[in-house]
Amino acid sequence: MRFCVLLSICIGTVAMSPFAFGSSSFSIVAVGDIQIGRHVFAKYPAGFDLPDITPSIFKKSEIVFGNLESCLSDSKKPQVKKRYTFKASTSSTHLLDELGFNVLSIANNHCMDFGITAVAETRKALLKNNIKALGAGKSLSEAREPIILTANGNRIGFLAYTADSAKADFMSKSYQGTAPLVSKLIMEDVKALRPVVDVLIVSLHWGIEGVLTPNDKQIELGHELIGAGVNLVIGHHPHVLQRIEWYQDGVIAYSLGNFIFDQTERLLAHSTESVALRISFLNKKISEVAVYPLVLRDYLPRHKMDDEKPTFPVNMLVGFPKNRGILKIH
Repeated sequence: MRFCVLLSICIGTVAMSPFAFGSSSFSIVAVGDIQIGRHVFAKYPAGFDLPDITPSIFKKSEIVFGNLESCLSDSKKPQVKKRYTFKASTSSTHLLDELGFNVLSIANNHCMDFGITAVAETRKALLKNNIKALGAGKSLSEAREPIILTANGNRIGFLAYTADSAKADFMSKSYQGTAPLVSKLIMEDVKALRPVVDVLIVSLHWGIEGVLTPNDKQIELGHELIGAGVNLVIGHHPHVLQRIEWYQDGVIAYSLGNFIFDQTERLLAHSTESVALRISFLNKKISEVAVYPLVLRDYLPRHKMDDEKPTFPVNMLVGFPKNRGILKIH
């Protein structure tokens, strides 16, 4: 019953019957952590663009997804005591739309830095700019709500969770905040959503900052999700790249690193190495995985530069079949 109610909310008006599943092709681009406030805003107060990414990578895909590692709010006072609190003004939201994003996870450890009111501001600002948000809300039910997008007749379902709220009293009726990364809850949501979508994508904010390898629990959960019918697992939080794994015809990107962020190599080694991942689907299955290595310069990602070409360490590409032509590195 819970999921039936959520489904009616999240799909909205769709020009197809409830069970008319798609068979045509589409693609999704996934990128890492995004933070457009603080030093990013200070350096680019008039905004910025990504001329070697938006036209050649983002605009060639129907869906562009990332992790918004902050709230979008005009609040002045943080609601938590921590070393770093992140937010950007709601007036900056249009930049994310102009870059090409149409769905963002807000399930992360900075979403609640300025309180639940700022979460509501974030969701409203994103929706006003044609971007759907998921992974946090004024109740556990709202935080767990899926987003379902359509592309070329296909239904693509998104779920998002974060590890930092897993120890909170999330079963309390008064709970407000992010969707907790708790295996039992995730599997409940996957089981409910899988039958009514063509492709299922799960975003997880997990792992340890600065660590280049996923831990055993992450690998176990990633494999469990693919085994339960998830097509793509997208990981964030370490702020560095981790391996991209092909597993049972699904893909697990354990960490995509930073995408737009004011972190430097001096603060965290490897934090300026990034990637854009374009996953193409045909007949509900992954037909191509395109890897676009990126490097952050002055907080922004670059794919093509005169002085060097970003590379992706091939040892971080694990399990891909060699005889099917699925993997492409650009």
